[in-house]
Amino acid sequence: MKMLQIKALVDEPKLQGNEKLGHVTSQRSNIQALKEGFRQIAAIFYRPNCINLIMVVIIQFGLLMGNNTLRLWLPQLFAAINDRSEVAKKEGFDLCRTLQTLIPNSTRSNGTCSVNYNNSEVYANNAICGAVAIVILLLSLPMVRLLGKKIVLCGSALGSGLCLIIIAYYGNHITVTLTLSSIHIGFNYVAFNTLLSSIVDLFPTTLRYPANTVYCRNVTLE
Repeated sequence: MKMLQIKALVDEPKLQGNEKLGHVTSQRSNIQALKEGFRQIAAIFYRPNCINLIMVVIIQFGLLMGNNTLRLWLPQLFAAINDRSEVAKKEGFDLCRTLQTLIPNSTRSNGTCSVNYNNSEVYANNAICGAVAIVILLLSLPMVRLLGKKIVLCGSALGSGLCLIIIAYYGNHITVTLTLSSIHIGFNYVAFNTLLSSIVDLFPTTLRYPANTVYCRNVTLE
């Protein structure tokens, strides 16, 4: 096996006339290194990196909107379902009426007030949602290798949004609401992780950390 020896280092950006990536040298001061770093980060605001960054932020915004719409309200939703369990046995389960119980009612009523102290189903439903989400996340790992990140990202994001729509219009049973909520959370986790790993493919090495910083900062702001 023939070994190739490195005789000299070539400044490829300078030879290619690429001024956006900056001038890289082995002998530079701290000020020059700082300016070089800013020049490399500035490349994220040029095409096609700028378009890719905007696309990532828009997809992330949609995922966070769906995530905050349902997942953060699930414990309170399951608590309301549990409180109306006796009424649901007589009148049937209705998600809209259950959500109305979360709105404070200032009108006076002479009816008896009853408190449901049996909250075991609330914890059980939340545990089921978490377990199903973990299973879906584990099953998505081989799917990424087989189908690719793009197909898995699009499929999981669309599936998550579809579950929200079905819950809003057809969530007339406790089992249906629990099942669709679990699938929605699992697909949402898959889409988040796939989008985060796609940054490696969308951006060059010098811009992966700035793009990842914008991604994480957007999560904090939303």
